[in-house]
Amino acid sequence: MSFDRRMCCLRELKDIGFRIGCGFVVGSPYQTPHMLAKELKFIEELQPDMCDIIPFVPHKIRRFPHSLRDPCCRQRICFLWFG
Repeated sequence: MSFDRRMCCLRELKDIGFRIGCGFVVGSPYQTPHMLAKELKFIEELQPDMCDIIPFVPHKIRRFPHSLRDPCCRQRICFLWFG
């Protein structure tokens, strides 16, 4: 599902009275600072009832094991968690 479609669905659910939650993974492969900013801005505008922001945790037997060595990935996670 595209970002825009996901956002549209969440807005529609909120408009008809559902309590909504949203969130995203920080530090996932190929994620850019622009993508993070877009997610955070949407959460700010939507004002969901619940929000979950979790770190991407790479593992050597999973897809993207190279992320274990990616300093940018670790920096983004630390920045969002510890300011």
